[in-house]
Amino acid sequence: MKSQETAALRVCYFGTYEKEYPGNRVLIEGLRRNGVTVFECHVSLWEKVPNKPAEYFSVVSMVPLLFAHILANLRLLWKLRKVPDFDVLIVGFNGHLDVFPARLVALFRGCPLVLNPMLSIYDTLVDKQYIKPGGMKARFILMLERLIVRLPDAVFLDADAHFEFFRLMLGCPRRKYRQVYFGADDRLFFPRTRKGSDGTFKVLFYGKFQQLQGVPYIIKAAKMLEADPTIKLRIIGRGPDSPVVDRLVSELRPGNVELIDWVSFQDLQDYVADADVCLGIFGVTDKVNRCIANKVIQALAMAKPVITGDCAATRELLVDGEHAVLCELGNPKAIAASVLRLKADSEFCLRLARNGHELFLDKCSPQAIGARAKQHLLDIVQEHQGARERRNYDSAFQALHR
Repeated sequence: MKSQETAALRVCYFGTYEKEYPGNRVLIEGLRRNGVTVFECHVSLWEKVPNKPAEYFSVVSMVPLLFAHILANLRLLWKLRKVPDFDVLIVGFNGHLDVFPARLVALFRGCPLVLNPMLSIYDTLVDKQYIKPGGMKARFILMLERLIVRLPDAVFLDADAHFEFFRLMLGCPRRKYRQVYFGADDRLFFPRTRKGSDGTFKVLFYGKFQQLQGVPYIIKAAKMLEADPTIKLRIIGRGPDSPVVDRLVSELRPGNVELIDWVSFQDLQDYVADADVCLGIFGVTDKVNRCIANKVIQALAMAKPVITGDCAATRELLVDGEHAVLCELGNPKAIAASVLRLKADSEFCLRLARNGHELFLDKCSPQAIGARAKQHLLDIVQEHQGARERRNYDSAFQALHR
């Protein structure tokens, strides 16, 4: 491999990762904007079922998925023949299992391996209540993921609070951790001129209705805001919490809530552009404290004021009252009070929108993320070269003294 001083950094983004997932898309685009050559060696697998129900992770479902994954890995190795020489191999979300063949590829190619996991499989399935901690399936997934995080030379994660779970629960060594925000694609999410106002104050939430998002708390907050007829809440999505949300809406009958099922990605951007305020996550789960929600970053990218739950990971990026309004998790009154505060103070709204967008450009845009990731990768390559040179020296020294 040529010296990094005389050759551009070359990366192979490898696996069955979700090609359109923001964390993969933004990192690849950001690296390219910073002069890194990125070769994609990809086989579609997991994105074939975008919103995975609990049944997707049953034993009956996982057996054919395992065979599909083996076939996908064989196709990946076949496609890799045509990929030019590269300096780093990256496995993206959610191709966690691709780390096993990727480790062999990295050893064969003599390059470091980086995992960009975005999340813990075990943590996510427990949070969604798809598996029970301590159960046989949970123990197997935990054991598997502990092995997965040991194989790469480095792991990209968005927050120190997130890494602490990887360290304590999965046994990931601190030396492997590299902090890289997930970001948002500024080709899709950018400030837009609103088409016009109908006199209402529009509050928007969208998501997969997971427990950590706390959609029931948003519904309860909406009921508290019902006295102000100018406040309207749009809630877009479906997911595991949908039965709870539907039952709550049926009981409370908030007249200011518009429930919308899944919309296209283009339409979603239009809904964000039309909103006065965007909501983040408010659930009361362990995982919330490790999350900087994608929807929060996307709202900042579009220069929208944000209200989201106050948690450890979020505070690593956002300052309350400067970049967003952070309120108590699981507290509908706090959500409602935050909405009223923003509605009553247009200057505060504008200041949050401006500061939040500047923060996005500085830390969470593809350009910023790519620059940070590129420096990490250069350091990783240098460390890998140094370790290889030390091993060669030790082997030569031992051979001389036999």
